[in-house]
Amino acid sequence: MLNIIPIVAVVYKSKDENWRGFCHPYDLSCNAYTKEEAKENIAGLIETYEESLKRHGNPKHLIEKQLSDKEDQEKFKKGL
Repeated sequence: MLNIIPIVAVVYKSKDENWRGFCHPYDLSCNAYTKEEAKENIAGLIETYEESLKRHGNPKHLIEKQLSDKEDQEKFKKGL
């Protein structure tokens, strides 16, 4: 049986006026000076993380994580 995990990547202008990207459910995040840079950074982080997950047999405790940053949590709740 194939288990599909939906990945949500979000990029937004943070309270400190920088751009921020995060990914749910992996709890990956990055900061950048531009929106495009944040998009590229979070996409790269997701790709690297998923490669590592595959190498380790996709352990559930590394896939289903809670967002640790409060501002990310707020944006995620507002958007969904």
